[in-house]
Amino acid sequence: MGWGVKERTAALSRASPALLRTAGAAALLACFVVLALRHVDGQDVTSDEGFAFGAGRTILRQGTWDGVNLPHPPLSYYVSSLPLLPLEGEASARDPRQLLLCRLASLVAFGLPLLLIVRAWAERLYGPGAGLLALALAAFSPTLLAHAPLITPDVPLAATGLLTLYLYWRAGPGGRVWPWGVALGLTLLTKLTAVLFVAALALLELARARERGLARASKRLLAALALAWLVLNVGYGFAGLFDAPGKAALLAKVPPLPGLRLAAHAAAPLFPLPYLRGVARQAQTGMEGWPVYLLGEVRMGGWWYYYLVALAVKETLPSLLLLAAALLSLLWLRPSPRDELVLLVPALLFFAFFSMGGIQIGIRYILPALPLLFVFAARLLRLPWAAGRAFTPALLALLAAHAALSVRGGPDYLAYFNELAGGPAGGWRYLGDSNLDWGQNRSRAEEYARRTGAAFEPPVLPSHGRVVLSTNRVQGFMDPPRYRLLRDEYLPSGRVAWNWFVYDLDRGRRFPAASMVTVVSGTEWLTGPASGEGWTGPGFDARAWRPAAVPALNEPASGEAFPGSAARIMTCAEGAPDCAFRRSFELRVAPAQAVLYLATRGDYAIYANGRRVGAGPGCQRYFLTERHRLTEALQAGGNVLALRAGHCGEATPRALVEARVVQE
Repeated sequence: MGWGVKERTAALSRASPALLRTAGAAALLACFVVLALRHVDGQDVTSDEGFAFGAGRTILRQGTWDGVNLPHPPLSYYVSSLPLLPLEGEASARDPRQLLLCRLASLVAFGLPLLLIVRAWAERLYGPGAGLLALALAAFSPTLLAHAPLITPDVPLAATGLLTLYLYWRAGPGGRVWPWGVALGLTLLTKLTAVLFVAALALLELARARERGLARASKRLLAALALAWLVLNVGYGFAGLFDAPGKAALLAKVPPLPGLRLAAHAAAPLFPLPYLRGVARQAQTGMEGWPVYLLGEVRMGGWWYYYLVALAVKETLPSLLLLAAALLSLLWLRPSPRDELVLLVPALLFFAFFSMGGIQIGIRYILPALPLLFVFAARLLRLPWAAGRAFTPALLALLAAHAALSVRGGPDYLAYFNELAGGPAGGWRYLGDSNLDWGQNRSRAEEYARRTGAAFEPPVLPSHGRVVLSTNRVQGFMDPPRYRLLRDEYLPSGRVAWNWFVYDLDRGRRFPAASMVTVVSGTEWLTGPASGEGWTGPGFDARAWRPAAVPALNEPASGEAFPGSAARIMTCAEGAPDCAFRRSFELRVAPAQAVLYLATRGDYAIYANGRRVGAGPGCQRYFLTERHRLTEALQAGGNVLALRAGHCGEATPRALVEARVVQE
């Protein structure tokens, strides 16, 4: 007997919310894919994609790791290389079609599953509406949109790590171990920092030991680690697992620290040789540190609050408000130890680990914490006042604003900054490197330089015209002294995309040219009628530069020899053991300080008015930064600055000094 009208209406009314939620989720996933692909459409291969492109194809085709040296495990490289396997001949990252196919493979294999897990986990924890809330936060996250379509291991680590934690949570204290053990192995195959997920699981199992006992918790963890170890070795094809000579050579390079050496010798027999090489490479980078830029300052080692600042300026303000509200809600709604600790412990571990580390070059390092936080934010629907009339409209308004701001901030999501940072136009004052310029717009900048005749990242600044520079160089953590003059004394006159600046050297200088003292050595640097045009420095007229006789270093300069601010340079004979170059400049008031920037391949000594004010070895180093206080040595009315540079075995000494006089 068929259903009546009432029965069909009742069934439809029950099914409608589920259908609407499914349709909404599908729409959010579609938006994510469209925005992510639009982000990479026409963009160049990024810095880390350069060595990742085609690496998996090489390994899979030759069946060996010989000649392959990857900084991370290969799972993401395998997946992104799948579209290249049928191709004949060489693959090239400069081929837009090949690059797009590889990016699409990574997006489909890791980006979409990550969003599906976010929705499923939030829905199971907090209810059907919570799944859509968490999914909306993730689908329009500028950070996820920026990295999901790239062939790098950052989103693959987040996706496989999220899967591991989700399966671990689903299994519960007495459930099956093998699903999350295998998933943990896949996580270890994506990136070396996947060991943080191992640490998080160990902490979570320790917390569960109160319920099931420490022995049972330990057995579960060891069983999962054994499965993960097996998956890791299978992923490497057991390459070099029994290569004792290769591992011995690697262990010989371990620093002589007792605990470190003991751990290295204990772990070496268990892991493939390529994996250990990646660990050694990353450990060396971590110990050496990396130049970090934050809020206009560059330093080695970074800041403990770097990633807090990065999160505050790289995600949309509405999403940050929702995350902050979820954290504040802990004051009213206590966290569930069994459920929410699985979200919070790994997220906090990633923040803490990288905040203490020396590699702080992008929010992507804490990217695995973001989907966990998006799931956690869905707990807002569990608050007592979530049933109020004003709550739902306010929540929907914030989600709509989150989506709108994210869409407006595209398509270059690597360069996205929120309104707190002044948008993408102001982001360079806050963060650099992969937060802003990862090489994604280089060809656009090169095309602009060709079209306009501008100098493209010149090794030496010209005296006139326009210069196109990456924001990384302007910020100073790449080639710090080379473009310091532009950083200190010029404002950009234009942009190419958000991460390339255009400088006009004929205008826009914030300090007068006479405030710069330039001393140049080396025959190829000389400027004048005898040597032709060379480096002169912005703001100086090359025709005014003439060779001149100079007095001895301990003699005062005469007014005739150094009138006003006219340039005087003494030429250097080829092969001379050392040379002194001088430049006089007019100074009407007493200086507070003069700062000297030195680039040299020789030892050097710096003099002001015959008085030695600084020296250094400098040999075997090209760029140095020296700061000297010259207040006592400089005088009003005219000064002589001199550099004596040794050759350090070279036929011709080469050095360049700039001094900016800061007046009271």
